[in-house]
Amino acid sequence: QLGRSTPDERRASGFAAALAERLTPGSVDEKKGIAPLAYSRRKSGKPADFTTFPAHTLKFIPDDCLTGKIVLVGADMPHTDRHRTPFSALGPQAGTMPGVAIHAHGLNQILAGIRLTETPPWVGLPIAMVVSVLTAFTFGLGHALAIRGLVSGGVAAGYVALATWALARWGLFLPIMAPLLGGALAGATKGGREWLRERRQRAFIQDAFS
Repeated sequence: QLGRSTPDERRASGFAAALAERLTPGSVDEKKGIAPLAYSRRKSGKPADFTTFPAHTLKFIPDDCLTGKIVLVGADMPHTDRHRTPFSALGPQAGTMPGVAIHAHGLNQILAGIRLTETPPWVGLPIAMVVSVLTAFTFGLGHALAIRGLVSGGVAAGYVALATWALARWGLFLPIMAPLLGGALAGATKGGREWLRERRQRAFIQDAFS
């Protein structure tokens, strides 16, 4: 949340955006309202860890360890302040994060200029074609129509899982709507043709034996 309009028609900054603007004036374009959260990642793809200190150890930390640093103070309450993140696709341990850590990632994103990697618009067409061909292919398998429908649904679910994993692992946005719509259209077309073909076959057999 970069900024929003309040009921009295003023602008209110989000927490990370307000801190970034205080530290580096002009670094935040609040008119965008909301920006995708790009987490800092390690080479393994898991979220980067910020240095943390328990509150009761603060008096033992030398002053020079905090000099020139940005310190966020917050609580890590396992049952009330744990939030799901895209890293859930990489495993339950990396999937949740305390709110103060999410704010730290947001602040670091603004100050470091980190952005999510979005695929070019033209990438959606070939991906949609691949998903559509695979979906149509499943309806050509020699199994019951219901089984073929389940398999084609698995193709769509598999692609969504792949896109989710790519977002969690590399911060890469893959198109979702175009491939799913293409797969649904291909599945409906091929599935309808197979249903009509099987219906004609049943009708032929019934007429032949009657």
